[in-house]
Amino acid sequence: MTKTIAEIAKINTEEIRLAILEEWEQHDINKPYTPKWITSLHKNPNGYEYKGWNQFHLNFKYGHLTPIWGTYNQWKKIGLHPAPRSGVPLWQRVPRIIKDKETEEDKVAGVRYQTISIHNIDHVAGDKNTIIELKKSLIPVHSNAMKEERIHRVDDDIATIIHTHNINFVEGSNRACYVPSEDKIMMPMYSSFKLPETYYSVMYHELTHWSGHSDRLNRDLSGKFGSKDYAFEGLIAEFGASFHMAKWGLFHQTRKDHAKYLKCWAKALRDKPDALRSACKYASDSYLYLQQDESLAISNEDAVNQ
Repeated sequence: MTKTIAEIAKINTEEIRLAILEEWEQHDINKPYTPKWITSLHKNPNGYEYKGWNQFHLNFKYGHLTPIWGTYNQWKKIGLHPAPRSGVPLWQRVPRIIKDKETEEDKVAGVRYQTISIHNIDHVAGDKNTIIELKKSLIPVHSNAMKEERIHRVDDDIATIIHTHNINFVEGSNRACYVPSEDKIMMPMYSSFKLPETYYSVMYHELTHWSGHSDRLNRDLSGKFGSKDYAFEGLIAEFGASFHMAKWGLFHQTRKDHAKYLKCWAKALRDKPDALRSACKYASDSYLYLQQDESLAISNEDAVNQ
């Protein structure tokens, strides 16, 4: 019997949760951990990036496919046609509208989520030139020629974030950290890292922490070292780093002092199954906030409707 898109969504979510639980619980915490949650940023045919859990879900479950997706109507508008039964779930925010008793005007009283189908560009038929041009225009080409040196496009991105947000950044400390009481990011010198990817992923990790300050995205940064809250914020920062690194086609490796929290993250995920989706949402919000790019800051329903 063919499953509905809502049933597929529920099955996929649980499969992802169990797969990550197994990965975290079996990993040797004395070794570095290289997460492969988000390897590329999946987009709709107009180039808008999906957000939060949708981005994570598409990467984790369907990362082997070309990262371009669209609804049946989006493909139809450009003359392409999805294959039958090729749809996968997208979680779409839908405002809940009620009538104000005093003014009798409609107002938003929260949101709910519904699942709809999107189809991958690898599963559509039509004009081959249209498909090829879409892939050329929407899939970034990353050169690996600068692996041994600083990757200047990533340096420029970080410098822009620091300048745009006027971040108090100190380079040359003996450890990487964000200090909430001083609202300051501290990083060792670039030369102290063995790989460019390690430096950049740690930097994006700390920038994600910085975004959670009460004057910005207002996450709870009060967790004590070793606590569940502290570990959960660390998971958000890891996911946030993954979003930024995927933008440049780079993998990141979790530092040893962060990898030891894998078991704590796993416990949080067992105690609260929705913790994974919550961390994805907070990380996605941070990514969009730091990038300050209006073309990225688009809601999931807009990504469907555009």
